[in-house]
Amino acid sequence: MIMEKITENKTLVQYHIYTLVSQIILMFDMLVIMKLIERGKIPVPLEAGIIFQLLLLIAVHYLAFVTVKFYLKSNTHIIAYGILLFGGFLLLNIAGPTNNKVLYIVSNVLLLSAVLIWQYFIIKDIFQENHNLWYSIIGAANIYWLLIVAFGYCYSLMEIFFPGMLGIQSTNVMEVFNACFRLSVHVMVGIDPPFNAMDEILSNFNLFQAATSNLYIIFIVGRLFSR
Repeated sequence: MIMEKITENKTLVQYHIYTLVSQIILMFDMLVIMKLIERGKIPVPLEAGIIFQLLLLIAVHYLAFVTVKFYLKSNTHIIAYGILLFGGFLLLNIAGPTNNKVLYIVSNVLLLSAVLIWQYFIIKDIFQENHNLWYSIIGAANIYWLLIVAFGYCYSLMEIFFPGMLGIQSTNVMEVFNACFRLSVHVMVGIDPPFNAMDEILSNFNLFQAATSNLYIIFIVGRLFSR
């Protein structure tokens, strides 16, 4: 895929901002709001919380699509990326209620591929092009959140292919999915993993994620100071 030269496109900057805000809201909803609803601390039906979370997910996936479109010249590439992103999202929402592991694996692979492509274009944009400081910081923040998402999918696939690595007593794919993203957040921010019975291999992968995230921060600081 070929990246167009981006020079301070105001619409693209807005998409980056919207994406960052929506990802933060989504993460807070998954980790805090939904737990409050599940435990009855917030008097809202669980179905309402699920619908709100689904709307947030749709918003994030839509923003991913329109952002990546800026970097693609070919309509074929745009359609292919749309299939990766929305196809994976659709399959994940089918795999959840049906607990279908095959669909779950396919959806995770598609969505991980879409996230990596998204990251590739933002990283290339931020590090190769000369942008103002505000644009660079927003782009860098989005890459940080996408690292959490990418490793979440990796943990998810590892647990499905090698059951028991997380050390949780559940065979429900969506419970595994949520647990993996929770684990990714813990590792990314430097907090001890929330699961005590994790396999040593997964613990080692935690270390790899932590090292990668720290290295990324060093690169970003170096890039901003080298302007």
